[in-house]
Amino acid sequence: MTTRKVLQRQLTEFLAAHDATERPPPQFIDEEFPAQAAFIRDPSRQKAALCTRRAGKSFGIACYLFKEAYENPGVQCLYLALTRPSAKAIMWPLMNKVNKFLDIGARFHHTDLTITLPNGSTIKLSGADANEEQMQRLLGQANKLIAIDECASFKPYIRTMVYEVLKPTLVDYAGTIVLIGTPGTLSAGLFFDITTGTEAGWSIHRWNTYDNPYMVHNWTDEVAQLRALNPHIDQTPGFRRHYLGEWVIDDENSVYKFNPSRNLYTELPQGEFTYILGVDLGWEDPTAIVLGAYSDTSPHFYIVDVWKKQYALLSEVAAKINGYMESYAVAHVVVDDASKQAVEDMRARFAIPFEAAIKRGKYDFIGIMNDDFVMGHIKLCEETGQELIEEYGNLIWQLNAGGVRSEDVRCENHIADAALYCYRHAKHYLADEPVDGPYEGEGGMLRMQEDQLEKFAEQKWKQSQSEDYQWWEYL
Repeated sequence: MTTRKVLQRQLTEFLAAHDATERPPPQFIDEEFPAQAAFIRDPSRQKAALCTRRAGKSFGIACYLFKEAYENPGVQCLYLALTRPSAKAIMWPLMNKVNKFLDIGARFHHTDLTITLPNGSTIKLSGADANEEQMQRLLGQANKLIAIDECASFKPYIRTMVYEVLKPTLVDYAGTIVLIGTPGTLSAGLFFDITTGTEAGWSIHRWNTYDNPYMVHNWTDEVAQLRALNPHIDQTPGFRRHYLGEWVIDDENSVYKFNPSRNLYTELPQGEFTYILGVDLGWEDPTAIVLGAYSDTSPHFYIVDVWKKQYALLSEVAAKINGYMESYAVAHVVVDDASKQAVEDMRARFAIPFEAAIKRGKYDFIGIMNDDFVMGHIKLCEETGQELIEEYGNLIWQLNAGGVRSEDVRCENHIADAALYCYRHAKHYLADEPVDGPYEGEGGMLRMQEDQLEKFAEQKWKQSQSEDYQWWEYL
């Protein structure tokens, strides 16, 4: 650092200290709002807040950012939203409001969304959609506080961003990272794991709009009106997420209509089955394998086993496939051949008879598969299928910019895709009912059909001998 910059910094700090003696310091913590105050005071270096709409979480973050920047001269604090425009729309007006209300004297630089305090500290606003160069500049400096907003809307990369990109920037000042948001439509991801207690190492805070002393009356009236218009609104997923702060998936928004009450089994029935392997190859994305089965005498498609692993070597995948083929009468090995080189390599080296998955009309076949889910014709092994059950539970639709529906990119679908490849090759819909008793063995089905025709003809003959018989009714 040059001598001039050192003198400027010392002068800035002196003036800030001198100014502080002239008037009392700003009160960044609102004692009238205990839930918000407890969140800001929490000394934990990893914190998360799950709130309802209008609960005062964003205003609290604005005060928190100013507090850390004001009390620690020369530091940087960072606010991140999903996109730069959303960061500006959410936080910029609130920062202006706090600055004026507390008379902080900060300067606002609109071009780069940076706020500079009299003590030399800065607060930067940005979006996770910033380009690589912008993010490198942003994260190349040490941070005292990082606040990430709209966390439920982030894609899976938020985990890497938090742990591998952002946290190292907090080391210099022993800084804090906070995640805030409202429950989203996807019950998965880092924010979900943290706020439901499955991700260790985070201090979790929850409050709703009834805890906000400045919104409680308006909120109470709003909720009362909604309940008056719809007495069952408390049961709707949107109300439960935004007004009650609960993690809820809308069943109508689920890609697959899997239901544990009708689509699970514990033991594969006795009989002869044709087995199919569905394979979805990956590396950064996990490789998934699904073993499916169907019978000539049952209308059910059975998902027998699932396997998923990230960074699986081709030899490991081949060994798993060959293991299935040795244990079951596998008729088809269906693979997503997007990585043609890997598929051809495995076919040549390990003699696996791959068939290319049919990928055209994917969503049409998901619709057909859903009909079988609803009718109970698809059965998933409860013991071996837990990872697929989790995918089915979390996989939801999203609307693209053009209004086209597609699978939400935040959701994992690797096992679900492998299961779909199996399903598209299954012929369970051609099955006849099981043949019992004297009709077992070769030709049993034909003999049963002949006997049924004879009984039908005999029944019609008896009807024709009845006094009430009207011949035209049987034309």
